[in-house]
Amino acid sequence: MNPKLIKKGQTALITGAGSGLGFAFAKILSEIGLNLILVSKNSAKLNHVQKELENYHNGIIIFPCDFSDENDVKKLVEYIQAQNIEIDFLINNAGVGIYKEFTSINEIEINKMISINLLAPTLLTRYILEKMSNNNSGIILNISSTMALRPSPKWSVYAAEKSYLSLLSRSLYYENKNKNILISVLYAGKINTDFDRNAGFQSHKTGKNPDAIVRYTLKKLNKYHSIIIPGAKAKIIYFCFKMLPDFITKRFLRYLT
Repeated sequence: MNPKLIKKGQTALITGAGSGLGFAFAKILSEIGLNLILVSKNSAKLNHVQKELENYHNGIIIFPCDFSDENDVKKLVEYIQAQNIEIDFLINNAGVGIYKEFTSINEIEINKMISINLLAPTLLTRYILEKMSNNNSGIILNISSTMALRPSPKWSVYAAEKSYLSLLSRSLYYENKNKNILISVLYAGKINTDFDRNAGFQSHKTGKNPDAIVRYTLKKLNKYHSIIIPGAKAKIIYFCFKMLPDFITKRFLRYLT
């Protein structure tokens, strides 16, 4: 039986840690006893999260960082280097979506999404993975979406970016599978956070509880899973769009979205 990968005393870096899924990861990893570096654009939210977690008595560093600015990403990396911090667990959770017709998305919005959803996690993964390779251990979890698996009208840019992140994760998993490094991708379905509202999408459907998603994800990581798909609906979407011909899957699209 393989030992657990996630242990008390390790250090996790969580992006998008000010709310939603990122906050849930911070809370539950604090329960386990990990030290945390919490990254978010919103300083007030980071301060709130730090206060919420103070009773766990684990080490917490908050680092305000705007991932739409490449220089901020470099500052984060430089801080980790200067403090000689060894990251055991990287969670690339920060992301932004825009729910619009493709031709209605302006150049500024496109560049912002590319910077936050593609460039920042790629650069951060590049740096952290190099350090993990030197230490021959570590976990990298990239938060993707079931939208990466299927046509997603009005989510076109976001879905394409999540497809990139998913394929990057799978490629890096195979590059590193003979090392003591696990690179995993979480295909998150609808989660009960403010993401949809911030993206301009109105829905009456209730998403899954973020805490439940995190506990499920950590359980799968401790079993060395490189693909994590919480929930029956997400699993159906994954297998339908991976295994079935397009003429069949497109008939199911309106029932699975």
